[in-house]
Amino acid sequence: WKDPVAAHVVITSGISEITMVGLDVTGKAVMKKEDADFLRARGTKRSAAAAELIDFMLERRRCGGEDACIHDALAFLAAVEPSCLKFKKFAVDVEYKGAYANGFTYVDLLEETGMEKNVTVALWVDTEAFRRHLCDAILRGD
Repeated sequence: WKDPVAAHVVITSGISEITMVGLDVTGKAVMKKEDADFLRARGTKRSAAAAELIDFMLERRRCGGEDACIHDALAFLAAVEPSCLKFKKFAVDVEYKGAYANGFTYVDLLEETGMEKNVTVALWVDTEAFRRHLCDAILRGD
């Protein structure tokens, strides 16, 4: 949304390895109350702070907000522990001319455009593995 021209340039640049982890997948990177309880029980400042953040997100959800999604952490996990996700290469582009949906990321899921497959797209996440990895990373930081 902020700079669709730049996104279009990068995605169509021919860079050999681009991986996209979209909101459809990061929206499944949801922490649970047991994660907060697990972290809180470790008794460190860092784990207590993380537990408080998860609690806040869970309360926000109870009041009508989104789940306790940790979008950016899943995108990072895709780089350091890709076995937690399933990927497939697709043709991807970004609409930047404002004709229909400025900034919209188009993924040719039906593979019917004939465009070159240029981006590896995350399709699924093992949510339990994600939660484990994130808790472990928080604890390793102590």
